[in-house]
Amino acid sequence: YRDYLPKTHKQLMIIKEGIGTAHEKETLDIHYPKCDKISIDYGIMEKVDKKDVLIIPAVLGWSDVGTWESILEELPRDENGNLIRANHHGVNTSNSLVFADKDKLIATVGLDNLVIVDTDDVLLVCKKSQSQHVKQLVQELKETKHKELL
Repeated sequence: YRDYLPKTHKQLMIIKEGIGTAHEKETLDIHYPKCDKISIDYGIMEKVDKKDVLIIPAVLGWSDVGTWESILEELPRDENGNLIRANHHGVNTSNSLVFADKDKLIATVGLDNLVIVDTDDVLLVCKKSQSQHVKQLVQELKETKHKELL
């Protein structure tokens, strides 16, 4: 990071200092968005001299947590297959993810295989099997009058 993504390196060092302090969340909220928006393979690995790279074979059970569906598959779920991180009450709700960053009650009835994400400025509801299209939705929002939400 220091050599190939110095702007990100600087921000990560600031974040590192904030971890475990009373200002951890604030530090992360301020400095993480200032990091380069590029994956490590493009930002670093494609630029390094291959003779300086070591590969160690390992079986780690890797999962690319790039969609809400994959998050649902990786984290523990309740007896109905739901992953709930919200003030939620559900009736006949199964195999769904419900996330909110506020205390408003999210009530669900008769739902299966959905992703519901409620933040201060956006409510996302989609079929779990379609959650990979959230990236497309974000791109379209960037190109419209709603880019201030991103």
